[in-house]
Order: sequence, then structure tokens, then C-alpha cells
Amino acid sequence: MNGALENGAAQTSLHYVSTSTVEGTTTTIVGDVNRTSGSQTIVVTYKKQKATIAIELVGHEAYFRGDATAIEVLVGLTAPVSALAAGRWVSVVPADHVYNSTAAALTVGSVLSEITLKPPLTGGRRAVVGNRTLAEIAGAWVGDGVTAKEHATALLEVTGGASSLPVRFSGVTPGSAAAPRFVESIVLSRWGEPVKVAPPSSSTPLSVIAGEAAPTTTQPPTVV
Repeated sequence: MNGALENGAAQTSLHYVSTSTVEGTTTTIVGDVNRTSGSQTIVVTYKKQKATIAIELVGHEAYFRGDATAIEVLVGLTAPVSALAAGRWVSVVPADHVYNSTAAALTVGSVLSEITLKPPLTGGRRAVVGNRTLAEIAGAWVGDGVTAKEHATALLEVTGGASSLPVRFSGVTPGSAAAPRFVESIVLSRWGEPVKVAPPSSSTPLSVIAGEAAPTTTQPPTVV
């Protein structure tokens, strides 16, 4: 497994499709990333309702544009700020408190950090997918956002040979009294294909939108 992840980290780019499910809500993420930049489209579906957001990372600045519900749920902004940001490209910098969550899974390294397995590892099984024979590795899942105390498990499928690469990841966090069951699948492909991400032609800083949403206070008249 380590060899496959190391080979993946040495690649210049990748394409991935992530699908996760929790409490009837399905989140699908389609992304293209290189070592410093990336773009992704996220669609959250609950019953017959959908919320969509597009996110880009260029260097140390992230950008997002989506509907109010997606911004509130996925970026983590308040309802008033999300309503003002809806439909606009909004720029986010490291000083903004939502920068880390907004910029997640937008580089090769950050995507691979989400599919890390820890001992005890078991392997040796082979699976034939299409015209490829893949090696299956099972272990504890402690990727980005998943801790050991959650007792999550995962299966990582990698191609064979010295130049092996991750192909598919499947992780499960069992439900508990404190948290619901969480299932995620990530398919990785197009290793090394060119990925170029350009910032939007125009955007508004998140700090400006937050200022627009801030309530104004009226000072009482001074009595002399």
C-alpha cells in the first residue's frame, strides 16, 4: 500500500470521483487536481432536493460559487452570509476561518491523505476489474477527518507492479450513539494528465461579503 501511495504522491495530477452517504444524504464530488491547485464540483442530494457548489484552489487562494444551502452546509458559513454569497464567485484566503475546509481535497497530496490506512493491514486478495487485476488491501481508516476512535475500516485497491497506483477506496465508519454510519467510495484515475486551474475572472473576498451581512447598529442620540 505504501508503495502505491508514494507512487501516487509523485504524480503531477489525478482525477477523482467521491461518493459518500450518511443519514440519507448523498454527496458526490468530482475533482481534478495537481500538486498545488485543483477544482471540484460537489452535489449534495437529500430526498428530492439538491445543493451544488463549485470550488477552486489556485496557490494559496480558494474560490467557491454555489447556492445558499450548499454554501451554508459545505463551507460552514452562517445563513445570512450564505444568502449574500449565493451565485457569486467568492475568494477565501488562509486568514479566513473556513479556508482549510474549503481548500480540502484540492491537491494530489490532500486527496491521498483521505485514503490512508493504518495497521493491522491485510492483503493478498486479487480483484479483476475490467481488464485489470487489482490488489486489495484492508485496514483501519484514519484518513483526513477520520480518527482512530471512530473504528473505521477501509479497503484500498491498487494496480500491480513496481509502479502501482491507487484505483479505488471504500471506507466505512460504523454508526454509534454519538454519530451515524458513514460510507465513502473514491475512484481515482487519469494520473499525470494535465490539470490547469485558472482563478475566476472576477470574485468577491469573503471578508467583504461577511461585512455586508453584519448587522448595523444605530447609536442612540447624545443627550446634553
